[in-house]
Amino acid sequence: MEADACQVLADGSRVGCLCLHRLVLRELLHRWIDAGIEIGADALFWDEPHWFPGDLWYSGEGRGDQRLRWSCRCGLCLAKFREEHGRELPLDLDDKVIAFRKRAVYNLMVDLIAYGSGRGVENALCLLPHGQYYHLVSLPDWEPFATIPGLDVFGTDPYWAVNPPLELEPYVRPNAAHVRELCDRHGLRDQFWIQAYGFAAGHEREPAEAIRIAREEGMTDLAVWSYRCCEPMSRLWPANPDAVWKVVLDELRAAREA
Repeated sequence: MEADACQVLADGSRVGCLCLHRLVLRELLHRWIDAGIEIGADALFWDEPHWFPGDLWYSGEGRGDQRLRWSCRCGLCLAKFREEHGRELPLDLDDKVIAFRKRAVYNLMVDLIAYGSGRGVENALCLLPHGQYYHLVSLPDWEPFATIPGLDVFGTDPYWAVNPPLELEPYVRPNAAHVRELCDRHGLRDQFWIQAYGFAAGHEREPAEAIRIAREEGMTDLAVWSYRCCEPMSRLWPANPDAVWKVVLDELRAAREA
């Protein structure tokens, strides 16, 4: 990784993630696609493309001033924003900055999906869900992404029992409905991810409810994160992993047999 190409946060610190505007990132991911195809991959899964998430998922309230834990303010981003808007990139995440960041994610995905499609493999895209992650990472408008040429599968992953937890049905159902609407309109196959980690005692049956709701909203490709309730990741274990995993398997078997 080239240090000069890494993202720079608004507080001036540099993080170990390449800037989405950098050519070196596209070149790296093109090589990754090539390597995957060489070992037999027939599909590419683009999972939650986003800028650095501002420590949202790693340290609760984050380090320092969370308002300044967004990226990117590297030299290239500063120059691009100045060229597009005729002013300096502000420290506040105003509407123009949010749109600027979203365009970078979109343009990167257009490039990567086109490259993969041109090499003869399918592309599946999972965007972060509506309603949980604020503007540091979320992409509130899914429509442009669903229309990217070469995209085959579109989905999302509304994990409700996270920090902070959300009510299951009001979170899962609208996200599933939006995926169904976009897939129907743009001729895409759906994919919908079900949470299987982090449940407190007494909440073991919640994945079954999420699966039921997803099926009611027309989801046909149900995926689970993660295998055996994140068994290798003790920080994410449910209070009773075996019970949660049994619920997941039982409900998926029932869905397959229905």
